[in-house]
Amino acid sequence: MDENTIEISERGRELQPDAFDSLPPGLLGGREFILDKVAKKEIESFLINLPKNAKILDAGAGAGVEAAIMESRGMKVVPLDLSRKMLAKIKKHAKLMKVEGHIGRRVQADILQLPFTEGTFDAVVCKDVFSMGCWADRVDISSELMRVLKNEGRVLIMAEEAPDTIIFVDGLVRQGKERELLDNLQEGEEIDLIRQIEFTEEYITRVLSSVGFQNINTKTEKKEVKKWLSDRLVSATAQKP
Repeated sequence: MDENTIEISERGRELQPDAFDSLPPGLLGGREFILDKVAKKEIESFLINLPKNAKILDAGAGAGVEAAIMESRGMKVVPLDLSRKMLAKIKKHAKLMKVEGHIGRRVQADILQLPFTEGTFDAVVCKDVFSMGCWADRVDISSELMRVLKNEGRVLIMAEEAPDTIIFVDGLVRQGKERELLDNLQEGEEIDLIRQIEFTEEYITRVLSSVGFQNINTKTEKKEVKKWLSDRLVSATAQKP
């Protein structure tokens, strides 16, 4: 880890394992470096309404695809992720996007305990994180995003549309109704992870409203690339009062 990466706190590591570091090699098939045109359009539309040189937290930055795009548009981006390995890829992607040296410190931390003071950022972008969380996680995450935003700061949340449940079986993802997924397990198959992952426009509106966000706007659009769960991307923008 280089000097621009902040180590995750011991407390944060106790709260949640570094899940992406333990995923089987090749699970994403290189898709960590893919940003669908629909997602890119949503990010660029979101940036239009931000002040010049806005300070943005990329919460759940992964390989830094979104961070690199925002930096190329003149924003000051702080990428944060729980995974050490994903953060290490940000430098590689920044070089591909020709913004190497512009992306600021990379922060390894739990999104449920952001290591920033209240009102630090003009905006927050959070992509794909909500695909893997339950209701309680998403409410707590939204509350943390609200906390680190400045007054009237804005948030953009994006994730693939998901109606129900996913399970990881021997490193592979299956989705559907929980009971059917469990009934269809073959002898010897073991579940690595099971998650209730409903994510729709109505759902994210309820979550953001529950922590006090205002001016919530949502949309669902068909994507070109299926990364995890579906080919439909749900996006939501909202504002801190």
